[in-house]
Amino acid sequence: MQASYAQSHPQFNHTTIYVVDMNKSADFYEKVMQLEKIAEPFHDNRHIWLKIGEHCQLHIVQGAESSEIRKLETRFQRATGSS
Repeated sequence: MQASYAQSHPQFNHTTIYVVDMNKSADFYEKVMQLEKIAEPFHDNRHIWLKIGEHCQLHIVQGAESSEIRKLETRFQRATGSS
């Protein structure tokens, strides 16, 4: 029996980003990137899901802390030599 394409090749179906301001981030993806908001199963006011392809989703999750963002910015600046 031959495996289907989905079984023999990895498939990307979603990515998750943790953000400081979930609603502001969702506004960007909906208004600027024109992504469609879809139902999410948690209903806890910490998740927003958006459709980014036929079988692909972007999950936006409230929970990043601004101090984490500053650490990432500092690491990026050091790695790239930018200020």
